[in-house]
Amino acid sequence: MTGQLRLQRLVITPRGAFVTGVFTGELHEPDGTLVGVDSRRCTVPADLERRDGGLRTVVRPMQLDLMGITVHVRAFTLGAEVAFPPAPTHLPRRRRSGSAIRVVPSP
Repeated sequence: MTGQLRLQRLVITPRGAFVTGVFTGELHEPDGTLVGVDSRRCTVPADLERRDGGLRTVVRPMQLDLMGITVHVRAFTLGAEVAFPPAPTHLPRRRRSGSAIRVVPSP
C-alpha cells in the first residue's frame, strides 16, 4: 500500500502540535493492478524539530483504517519547514487603565 497526505492545517496548542489532513492509500497487486483506494480525514500528533531555517514538522507513527485494513504508518517529515520570527527577549508591560465599568449613583 502506498499513500499520501493532503495537509489542511498544522495546529500548535499547549498540549503539543497536531496535523490535520486527508490520508489517502492505494492498494496494488504485485503486478501493479489497482485493488482499491480509500481516504480518511483525521488529526494526528506531530513533533516540531528546530532547524536553521525554522521548524520541521515530523508526523508521529500511527495506525489508520483504510478499506477495512489497519495500516501502520511510520513517522514521516512534511516537505516544508515553518519559519517563525525570533522570539522577543522582552515583552512590553501593559499599563492598567481604569475600570471599564462606571458606577452611576441612583437619584
